[in-house]
Amino acid sequence: MSNLADIHWNRDVLNIISQSEDLIPDLPAILMIRHSAREEPKDLLNAINAPLTELGKKLAIEFGDKLNISKQYRIFHSPKPRCKNTALKIQEGLDNNQVKTEFKGELDSLIRINSDRNIFAKYWNRDGEHRFVDYWFSGFYPKWEIEPAIVVAQRTAKDIMHNFQEIESNKVDLYISHDYSILIYLRYWCGILATKEWINYLGGFWLQFQKDHIFLLFGGKKFHIPYPAWWIWRPTQLN
Repeated sequence: MSNLADIHWNRDVLNIISQSEDLIPDLPAILMIRHSAREEPKDLLNAINAPLTELGKKLAIEFGDKLNISKQYRIFHSPKPRCKNTALKIQEGLDNNQVKTEFKGELDSLIRINSDRNIFAKYWNRDGEHRFVDYWFSGFYPKWEIEPAIVVAQRTAKDIMHNFQEIESNKVDLYISHDYSILIYLRYWCGILATKEWINYLGGFWLQFQKDHIFLLFGGKKFHIPYPAWWIWRPTQLN
């Protein structure tokens, strides 16, 4: 049977696993990832509710089993069933190592975009996913039809930082979201445009917050990034 080491899209997820060793000690972290492998209908409206494959469930368990066991994890997920099931399977993998977890449940902002679903799908299907995201980030689409991506990024930032204020130093807030959402957060939280590389299943990034910058682990690299001008939150754990 296939495992993470054998999957052709494993680059991002293996980076996530290995870079957990690069986290700053005694500082809480955020891990933002895409859900595991799902069925892949070509039409966006069908893809919206596509479930995990059996392989996707197996790989999510393996991912949880390989996460840093010195941490404790609070797990949040997008309302879509494939994200909830990814979260449950990751928790199962963490449980295999007796790692302490809290299943916190749904976070609406991990998927919420204020747009008519049919209009969103029309542009996505017409322009293709890569061009669609590039156009969206550049403000090409009318904002009364599709909510600006920066507004989406700010709403999620507000929610995760609200959760983060109460986190202890050895804990990780793990969020299971979607590829385009993670691309938005990288672009507007961290100034990184990753639309060419995209975000593979179980891929994503680590964040830690310091007094004057964000520490980002992404793509096998380390980044020290100034806070965006609109970022008004600072964690209470900072010295």
